[in-house]
Amino acid sequence: VKTDITEQKRMEELLRQSEERLAFAIEASNEGLWDWDVPSGTAYFSPRYYTMLGYEPNEFPSTYAYWKSLIHPDDVEDVERRIRNHFEGTTETYEAEFRMKNKSGGWTWIGSKGRIVQRDGHNAPVRTAGTHHDISRRKLAEEELRESEERLATVFREIPTSITISTIKE
Repeated sequence: VKTDITEQKRMEELLRQSEERLAFAIEASNEGLWDWDVPSGTAYFSPRYYTMLGYEPNEFPSTYAYWKSLIHPDDVEDVERRIRNHFEGTTETYEAEFRMKNKSGGWTWIGSKGRIVQRDGHNAPVRTAGTHHDISRRKLAEEELRESEERLATVFREIPTSITISTIKE
C-alpha cells in the first residue's frame, strides 16, 4: 500500500521556512534567547546568549543556578525580586537590567525581558522564556552623561554668586 506523503512534505517545508524566518529574525535582532524550565532549574540559552558574554555556545551550564552565579552580587536581589513579582502576577512581564560576569572577568550590562509561557494546574510557573540584550554601550553613555552633568554642576557651584551679567560684560 502506497501512502501519499504530499501533505506531510508540504507541512515539513512550511515548518522549515518558519524555523528559517525565526532564525533570521533572532540573528538580526542580536538578542540572546533563554527558555527556563522552572521546576527543574534547567534552561536553554541560544548561541548569541553565550557569545554576548564572550563564551562559546554551551561553554557554561544552562541552568538557573549557574545564570544566577554570573550576576553581579549587587544586582542579584533586584533581579530575583523582579522574577518573584512576575511569578506572583504583580507584573505582566519580567524586565531587569543587571551586570553579568563575562568570560574575560569583566561585567557586561544585560537588559533582560521575559514572561511566563506555561503554568501548571495550580497556576505555578512551569516555563518562562525571554531575551537578553547587551546594553553596555547605553549604560556607559548614561554614566558619561551623569559624570558630565556632575562636573557642570560643580563648575556652577564654584562661580561666585556676586558675579552678575554686568560684571561679565566689563
